[in-house]
Amino acid sequence: CSAWFMLDSDRYSKQKWLRMALEIWSVSILFLAIMLIARRGDLSRKDVLESLSPTTHGTNWYLTCYLLFLPLHPFLNRLIRNLSRIQLFRISLVMFVLYYGIGFLENGLFQAKEIILWITVYFVMAYLKRYKIHLIQNTRRNLTALAASLIAYAALIVIWNLLGLRYSYFRNHMIRFESFGNPFWLVCSFSLLGLAQASRLKSRAVNALSGLSLLIYILHENLLLRTYVRPGLLDALYETFGYDSILLWVLLLALIIFALSAAGAALFRAAAERPIQALAGRLYSLIRKQYLRFEKKVL
Repeated sequence: CSAWFMLDSDRYSKQKWLRMALEIWSVSILFLAIMLIARRGDLSRKDVLESLSPTTHGTNWYLTCYLLFLPLHPFLNRLIRNLSRIQLFRISLVMFVLYYGIGFLENGLFQAKEIILWITVYFVMAYLKRYKIHLIQNTRRNLTALAASLIAYAALIVIWNLLGLRYSYFRNHMIRFESFGNPFWLVCSFSLLGLAQASRLKSRAVNALSGLSLLIYILHENLLLRTYVRPGLLDALYETFGYDSILLWVLLLALIIFALSAAGAALFRAAAERPIQALAGRLYSLIRKQYLRFEKKVL
């Protein structure tokens, strides 16, 4: 969880923030150009517009939230430090109940946008890290919580499907569980974080992949790829294996997408990292200079 590390720092690199935004935009423009050529311009206007401004339109929702949250988190840290234990507990509990409890049962309640869910997770993590860190550092409890949340989530899916066979209200509503506001996923994330911190395993390959994780995510969740290319891969796997081997070809598809994304991320990093860093540095200097002039006049 990014929240764990952000709680320890009140600073962020504005130039790095700009570099991330440029990487997202560059990949989006690259695939837009490729798809326009490959499909001879046969793309919807909506997809073209969203590809031209991927962060603004949230085509990669996680990265849009991350870029919004980075400049916000120093102010949240100051707020958290000035809250008493009981105040932090209460605000964490109320937000968790509203957005990961009630909000999980019905999407959109209490204006549950992704950035609000991020802030909720941040407060919950802050309370655990400041006052209940022994829970996160306990391997046995983490394993128990992980197993319990997975079993409970699987049971919920089974029960919901059984109810859907009898009652129309429960049909076609499974998508609500595939959201960031899923409390079972949140418990799994916290448990896995604790287990990862307790692990002493070290791997150069894992470290190398983690360094490419941002680009891997940008590539495999590119709007045009998931809209126009991924369905074709699914059709090809279906024609090859059929539905009798659905588990096999879904896992195979995930492996193919991950391998191609990792290879593409490595190539993009090698070819474009330095130009993007240089451009980010120049743009940051220019924007900062012009903003300070504006600020001086206004103040």
